[in-house]
Amino acid sequence: MLKYLFSILILWFASIGYSQYALVINDDAYMVLNGGSVTTPIFVVVDESDGRGITTLGTGGNIISEGEYNKVQWNIGTTVDNYLIPFTSNNGSNDQKIPLSVETTGSAVGASGRLILSTWETDDMDTQWPDDVTHLNTAPTGSSNGLNVVDRFWVVDADNYTTKPSALLGFTYNDNNEIGGSNYINTTNESTLVGQSFDPATNTWRGNSSGTAVFYGAWTGARTVSGAMVSDGDFFSSWTLALQSQLLPIDLLEFTAECLNGAALLQWTTAAETNNAHFVLESSPNGIDFQIVTTVTGAGTTSSMRSYEFLDHSEYPGTTYFRLTQVDFDGATTQFETIALNNCNNLNDGISVYTSTGNQINIEVDSKGPERFNFRVVDARGRMIISPQLLHVQEGMNRFSLAPDNIDFGIYYMILENEKERITKKLIMHK
Repeated sequence: MLKYLFSILILWFASIGYSQYALVINDDAYMVLNGGSVTTPIFVVVDESDGRGITTLGTGGNIISEGEYNKVQWNIGTTVDNYLIPFTSNNGSNDQKIPLSVETTGSAVGASGRLILSTWETDDMDTQWPDDVTHLNTAPTGSSNGLNVVDRFWVVDADNYTTKPSALLGFTYNDNNEIGGSNYINTTNESTLVGQSFDPATNTWRGNSSGTAVFYGAWTGARTVSGAMVSDGDFFSSWTLALQSQLLPIDLLEFTAECLNGAALLQWTTAAETNNAHFVLESSPNGIDFQIVTTVTGAGTTSSMRSYEFLDHSEYPGTTYFRLTQVDFDGATTQFETIALNNCNNLNDGISVYTSTGNQINIEVDSKGPERFNFRVVDARGRMIISPQLLHVQEGMNRFSLAPDNIDFGIYYMILENEKERITKKLIMHK
């Protein structure tokens, strides 16, 4: 069933052995969809729910989309099957067959559900984005990653479902002119291509700064990335293929600086890392001129959360700025936001915190006059263990104690602060 006109060299609707709604393209015939727009999309609608809904015979068939709004709509409902769309690029003498496969694996809810499918070539910087895409950067505010991406987009949308199906996707590209040229992808590194989809809710490409370090599938040869497994919860519609080595190397959750007994405690946590060789930690007295404090070995590639810390005993009498840079195994770098720390060496040395029998927490404050401190206890990842409480301090030695419940053994930090200063003390809870 066709909703709008398209040009065909040879087109049959099957009537023998298939539903009357199936589409058969025979002996390398072409179906060309063109002229679609956001207000007036062009559709070919296939109303056969199983994988036979589009069938090629003889020497094969070709569907040319080459635009987001030149679409194939395949009404599959909740059927579990392998759906192959015989897309072909449109480059004159450089045409190649670029089939798209969608193998549903269950979980769908919605009898009227359907696949909406299209694909198109773009320029070397991949500027003809799908409508829901806002950037093609290594991070939403980072540098363009266009030259590390195949010059083609796909829309693979599961529409009209209460619960979308889970699926395995396979993408094929044209290696005549969608890699190479000014693009950084070539025949020596294309085997590292993986799939990435765009999440409009978080404004990120999955596998970059989404917080999950997810990429999809693997290069299986013959210009193809296969095995891109998606669940109903991550079945985003806009897709491209990128070099795995050029995904954003790490997803930084936090980077903090605290004073600990006159030293600067630097801590940072990553949600995931890809090809992360090491971190470079730098300091500066003015936020402009930085010098290296230390380097810290990274975790390579991991999808697990990792925490790092470094205690710097350098003299920091005034405001000091710290900067963290991540370095790939291939030398590529990612620099993160600069943070500041005030008067680390001028804090009140009259405060001590320690634990005693039964893991009772003791606080001693030798004060020159009446003061008020707020204190709280956090774990090594910065999670609140004891909520903020107020201490009223008088002149002289002040002693306070508390016996917290249900705190596991390990290292914690007590943070005390008032309007003048902020002090961090390490706590060790024993078994």
